[in-house]
Amino acid sequence: MDLKKYEEFSEKIGENIFSGDHSSTFLIKGMLQNMTEHVSKQLKTSFLAVVKSDKEKANLAMEMDYTTNNMFEKTRSSVETVVSIDPATQFSKTLIFNEITYDLERIGDYCDHFSKFTINEDNNQINKDILDLLKSMYKSVNKMIQNAMDAFLNGKLSLKGDIMDLEEKVHNLQKKTLNFIAIEIAETSFEDKDEFTYYIYIFQDW
Repeated sequence: MDLKKYEEFSEKIGENIFSGDHSSTFLIKGMLQNMTEHVSKQLKTSFLAVVKSDKEKANLAMEMDYTTNNMFEKTRSSVETVVSIDPATQFSKTLIFNEITYDLERIGDYCDHFSKFTINEDNNQINKDILDLLKSMYKSVNKMIQNAMDAFLNGKLSLKGDIMDLEEKVHNLQKKTLNFIAIEIAETSFEDKDEFTYYIYIFQDW
């Protein structure tokens, strides 16, 4: 959720995305807040499924994705309705609402990678070094989501620096994780089909 991109876009068309809300945008912000809370729970459930090799949690996370998709459609439909009936609606805000809704829906889609990995792999014990890095990434990503939504929904621009720091941390952790995975792939015989599939799933997740 790139706040800088949103700011630049609103400046081009002369609107402030962080100015006071109309009643219609206030309603949509409430929907976005609910969707954020739900997606955060889905992310936590799917990640714990991997960490604990818990197929039940994995199935629950996939069921939660149906709700995420429904929230996406309802919010997008509400934005379109607001644009059509409320001439006072700020144009940049409505476009950004759609962008953020899409971002949240995509996070839900990525959660499915964790769930499918847990469900499909019988031997999905992850290397401890990789698992520690993934746990750190999860904590940082979860904090990023909360800060980004708080900054957007409540106009807390002071959080932007923290968000950028977290983004850099996640990128660094991602590089370290991929290096560990690359080393394990190099040391793994591709004749071992199950082991090969394991690494394919891990690469898809990141």
